[in-house]
Amino acid sequence: MRGASVSAAIVVGTVLLALVGFTIGRAAAPSSSDAKQAREEARADAAQTAKRAAFARGRRRGLAAGMNAGREQGSSAGERKGLAAGQQAATSQPTTGEPTTGGTTTDQGADTGTGGTTSGGAGGAPSVDSPEGKQLLKNNPDCQGLPRPPPDYHGPVQC
Repeated sequence: MRGASVSAAIVVGTVLLALVGFTIGRAAAPSSSDAKQAREEARADAAQTAKRAAFARGRRRGLAAGMNAGREQGSSAGERKGLAAGQQAATSQPTTGEPTTGGTTTDQGADTGTGGTTSGGAGGAPSVDSPEGKQLLKNNPDCQGLPRPPPDYHGPVQC
């Protein structure tokens, strides 16, 4: 009998523990409002993550598109300036084909810039010391906003 009462006590204890566990589980289970709040938080977190990813992707694509557009604009502007410089060089070349210089040289062979070159150098651009060069530096829109040439520079205008 003693064995049967021990077995019965074990069964009763197990059933009591199961009931207590069931009661605690039901009490601690999330309610529908808790589940709804958890879904809303998960949805908001997912939306924020997606927004960050889309912003980063758009930024990368925008930067790449902007760089490509800038390269294209720079290339076309360079082509225009090159064509203009070529046309200016073609119109300002002397008829003899010899470059003319109006400057004097020092004992070291450097041009003092009292005159200026009308061809050669940078595609026929006048010297920065010549009246034409000073006029070009002052009035040419390509030269506006650029720093002045250094005082010891006596070569052609480069803008």
